[in-house]
Amino acid sequence: MKKMVVVVCVVAMLLAACGGPSATEAPLPTEIPPTPVVEQEPEPTAEPQTEQVTIRFALFDWEVAAYEGLIEAFEEENPDVKVQVVSANEVLGLGSLTDFDFPEDASRRLASAADIVSSGASRQDVQEGLVRDLTPFIEADPNFQADDFYPNALEAHQWDGGTWSLPTSLNFQLIFFNKDAFDEAGVAYPETDWSWDDFLAKAKALTVSEGEETSRWGFVPSSAAQRTLIESRVGLVIDDSTDPPTPRFDEPEVVEAVQWYTDLFLKEQVAPYFEPQEEESGTLTLPEEQALIDKGQAAMWPETDIVWWYRSLQGNLGAAPFPADSPDAPATPAGTQSLSMSAGTQQPQAAWRLLDFMSRQIISVYGPELQALPARRSVAEASGFWDKVDEELAEALRHGIDHSYRPRSIPGYEAFSDALLAILSGEQSVADALAEAQTKAEAEIQGEMAAQAEATPAPTVVVAPPEEEGPISEGSVSITFMPGLGSLNLEPYRALARQFHESHPDIAVEVKMIDITGATVPDLPGMAEAADCFQWYPGFQDAKNREAILNLNPFLDADPSFTTDDFFPQVLEQFTWQGQLWGLPADITPYIVEYNKDLFDAAGLDYPSVDWTPDEFLGLAVALTQGEDEETKQYGFVGEYYALNDLLFMAERLGAKLVDPDADPPAISYNDPDTVEAVRWYAGLTTEHGVKPVFLTDISNLAGASSALLDREAMINDGRAAMWTSSGAMAAIFGEREEMNLGAAPLPAEPGVAGGGYSQASGYFISANTENRQACWQWITYLTGQPAAVQGLPARLSVAESDEYREQVGASRADAYVASLGDTEQPSAFQVFSDEEWLGGALFWLGQAFGQVLEGEATVEEALGAAQKLADDYRACVIAAGDFSSETWQACVQEVDPTLPSFLFGGGG
Repeated sequence: MKKMVVVVCVVAMLLAACGGPSATEAPLPTEIPPTPVVEQEPEPTAEPQTEQVTIRFALFDWEVAAYEGLIEAFEEENPDVKVQVVSANEVLGLGSLTDFDFPEDASRRLASAADIVSSGASRQDVQEGLVRDLTPFIEADPNFQADDFYPNALEAHQWDGGTWSLPTSLNFQLIFFNKDAFDEAGVAYPETDWSWDDFLAKAKALTVSEGEETSRWGFVPSSAAQRTLIESRVGLVIDDSTDPPTPRFDEPEVVEAVQWYTDLFLKEQVAPYFEPQEEESGTLTLPEEQALIDKGQAAMWPETDIVWWYRSLQGNLGAAPFPADSPDAPATPAGTQSLSMSAGTQQPQAAWRLLDFMSRQIISVYGPELQALPARRSVAEASGFWDKVDEELAEALRHGIDHSYRPRSIPGYEAFSDALLAILSGEQSVADALAEAQTKAEAEIQGEMAAQAEATPAPTVVVAPPEEEGPISEGSVSITFMPGLGSLNLEPYRALARQFHESHPDIAVEVKMIDITGATVPDLPGMAEAADCFQWYPGFQDAKNREAILNLNPFLDADPSFTTDDFFPQVLEQFTWQGQLWGLPADITPYIVEYNKDLFDAAGLDYPSVDWTPDEFLGLAVALTQGEDEETKQYGFVGEYYALNDLLFMAERLGAKLVDPDADPPAISYNDPDTVEAVRWYAGLTTEHGVKPVFLTDISNLAGASSALLDREAMINDGRAAMWTSSGAMAAIFGEREEMNLGAAPLPAEPGVAGGGYSQASGYFISANTENRQACWQWITYLTGQPAAVQGLPARLSVAESDEYREQVGASRADAYVASLGDTEQPSAFQVFSDEEWLGGALFWLGQAFGQVLEGEATVEEALGAAQKLADDYRACVIAAGDFSSETWQACVQEVDPTLPSFLFGGGG
């Protein structure tokens, strides 16, 4: 169940981080539909090649899954063209999923590496000669049909007499609104033809304040939307139809619009103002404005239409186009996802055929439930887009299509943003700030032109020749490998694949990223379908899981050089089913306590030992808690954003018996006396001692998940947490806290309690579908000996004790990791939940019960008793069904408790 929670929250954070539409912004992770939608087959603009040519297609790792099936379809229709995918992450030297620190020469690198790039061309790209003008191809292709594109889709990429990209999909900034807030205030919902006066009147009526406290804001804009809100009223504030572009900041209508906008904050006080946050490379942060939206404290806000499905899960949602003061005003900002052709391509005709083909497809870069509007009308109609989209959203989109404009990204806008900041912070008046910004923007534009005139011509870009895919010697093979959920950084695996190939020249390994935001949560059969060998989690009770992978005992019997004796035995047991080994343990995820050494030092306290007790933990937590103000309080201990994650482990270390493994099948024991006392103790950290904040206890409250997760991260990074739990699983998302002086310890445990200190273990599996079984075996056995392949604790004892590993993670952390594993042969509750996946269906009710205790809604006995009743009914349902498949246990969860939303199980509602 924890794996499901991680996926949901990754999606939520990525969506919440979306700003205004941009032709060059990185698309979100996605899953591809099963079959591509093709409007028509365009005639090639040149005679078919007599020999097959190869073109290179640069995609970010998270995009590959969206394009794989479409590339196959293109190659079937165009047998004379081979498409080779190039990792944009490798080309740009990016690391984790959240590493958006692109190098300054990113566009040049991509244009040199691939014929086609999965982003729209910027004006600077055109000026530097990095992209090819598509106009000649369009004019020579009678099947192109430019008027098939929605308004402003193709035009957005046309300037200086050229067409520099082809759009594949559109996204629109709309005004989302909380219908419940409107109903409560007795305010009519926005109409598609509403005006800015209507908007202001509604924002005033919807703002709820008492003294200096505002419980609901009429309007909550993001900093990314500030300029678009102003340009929606007066048009582009930099006129780029002139040469050079002309700033309009000091024109009366622009001054008036800026005054109106800033009055929303300063005079009308219907919108909150927050100081800009500093962004750190490699981390995801949630703007404070987004937190207000998540918590239901925003009546209206601007957001891209792509996130409608996600927001609709949070509450009663409505959507409207941007207001306008005249019926024909282009007021709704629109963006595109687009593809560009490198100016250095050596195969322009083949590249054009791929571009044109992709413009006629459904490319689900946001996932099936977050489908963007196709850029072509014909594709939208053929795919049934308008039949699937919510009726209210469709009305807003249709109006937006006919009244859209394209925000620009050219020199001079930074001065405008600085002016808005100076006004909102009270440093300057509107007139003074805009006058100063006008001068700065004019100087910046002139400077840019002068620099271009004096610049040494950039070297001509030439696409690198295609790489030979896989080994070419006789008897050589190529395999695909897909790491698990915790490995969102592919670079270590790619480095290991290169090293492996050097010692095994007959085997080439292609490393692929898992699709983390598809229609359903990834599972073992799905991984086996996507790769020859892969890293995932054990779970063999379901027959379809065992059918998807190979039994590894025959490989062990045939390979005397490899033994399982070096693996931690309690972990090896998790990958064994009925005496047979189905996976090689790879990476153990310990559940530990990290602590801020500086706060310990300031308080004159000793650091935790590897054998500390709950009483010692409580004493330190109390001593390290300081302050009463909720906004500034330093907490002795900060648990997980989702309280259940901590509760499971801490309760067991306190002596709780959450599962009766002797029952057949295993049974939940929430009302066991030891469990009751453990939950009472842990709840007391908040209710009695005040040393621990609470973020989220009911995971069905998706509205609070992303803000809770990021609020917790901010608390730790700001030095307001002395100790906190950590599994290491989020390091790939948030990055390591390299600037902090950290220590690590295992979870405290009552004397005599061992184990229960790690959340899960991943392992390496071989797909039953692979044609290269032996190559996969050689690769996965190699991986088990590589410290660089783990983010937690290596499953092999010799690797865990190696100097290389201890240097990699630090001695303190290595000791904490090993101690977390414990020395008991009794499986932890989490191990049982992992082995018996269906048992995880009962965890939702434990989290809800804990929340009821914290809120004072029930005693510990009452809350756990009610949770026990649901768990018993659920177990009976699964037993009566006669099997333990995912479909069965998920159906039983919802039968027993229909209040749980289906999205928790990968559903759409």
